[in-house]
Amino acid sequence: MGLIAFALLGIFLFLGVIIFSSDSNNEVAEIPAEDTASAETSEDDESPEKIEETSSDNEEAREVISEKDEEENLPAVKSDDETLDAVQLEQKLLEQDVVVENTQYLIQDTEYKALYPDMLSTVIKNNSDTDINNITYGYVAWDDNGLPIRIQGDWDFSGGSYLYTGTGESVNIAPGETHGRNYGFELTEEMDAIHSIKSIVVEYEGFNGEKFENPLLDDFSKIYEGKRLADIEGHEETIFNRFESTSRTTQSSDGSDSDDSSRREAEIFITDYLYSLEEAYALGDFSIIESDLVPRSGAYNQMRENVLNDYFPNLTIYSVEVVEYTESGNNIYVEVLSERTNDNLDQIYEYRTGYNIIFEDGSWKIEKFTDL
Repeated sequence: MGLIAFALLGIFLFLGVIIFSSDSNNEVAEIPAEDTASAETSEDDESPEKIEETSSDNEEAREVISEKDEEENLPAVKSDDETLDAVQLEQKLLEQDVVVENTQYLIQDTEYKALYPDMLSTVIKNNSDTDINNITYGYVAWDDNGLPIRIQGDWDFSGGSYLYTGTGESVNIAPGETHGRNYGFELTEEMDAIHSIKSIVVEYEGFNGEKFENPLLDDFSKIYEGKRLADIEGHEETIFNRFESTSRTTQSSDGSDSDDSSRREAEIFITDYLYSLEEAYALGDFSIIESDLVPRSGAYNQMRENVLNDYFPNLTIYSVEVVEYTESGNNIYVEVLSERTNDNLDQIYEYRTGYNIIFEDGSWKIEKFTDL
């Protein structure tokens, strides 16, 4: 037994030496492998952190190049220096197919305003080829101090807005026609504070689905909406004064007036004058048209007498059309067809009147008129 036990112990010792030698070889083989890999990375490759940083720098470079390309492909944006002023905008508006010829503050009744509210009215000329079905106007207004007014329509409980819009539906305006006289949008009684007004055609629709949306509306809003008159350069030439006619420029961009623009200017003036004349008779106030007449001229003296004596009570003018225009220097002669009535007449009559007009110092004044 002793021999057997001794023999077994020898066998176990022998096996233990073999196992230990095998484990030691494996560990030694693994350690040099890790060191070698580390050495190769430090000599031939960048660290993981540096690889990431380099990758990030490349991406940023690509982004800069990409952004530069995008900027080069972007459309040019107008700078503030290229923004339209009031006069430049007016010129562009007068070149559109549907032109605002007059903007009025109409008084339906001087006493019973709750029953017959005052109105804002826009007279337009349709120079387009479209039979207009619906048309929308935009209005801005100021008080006698030149401060903006929130325009509030009758039965409007919103408090009003600096840019007020109203739509005329089923207006039926054929190409070449003038529309809007004695039509308007009714206002609250507080709107009697309005002293100056300006309007724009916002959009219109034809009977065949044609639709025009005014691309100048944003410019109009930027120039006029909520702004004091003192902050609007050139407003003297572009807005309508409730109590007098306003001459507005149609000077072309190259600084010269074409025959067409001069005639259009004269048409605007005489139309403004005649609708101001309506208001002068309604209020018995000659000062409303006084600035449109040459002082102490025959036209001045005659119109002063007519208005103060109310010779044509409740004068109402339904249409105005300039049918003849001649120009010689600062002297202009126009013949005008107008449809009128008053309390002395039993119906509407058409009148043809000749006007001798002087254009001087940027303003138009009537020197003489003759019923033809």
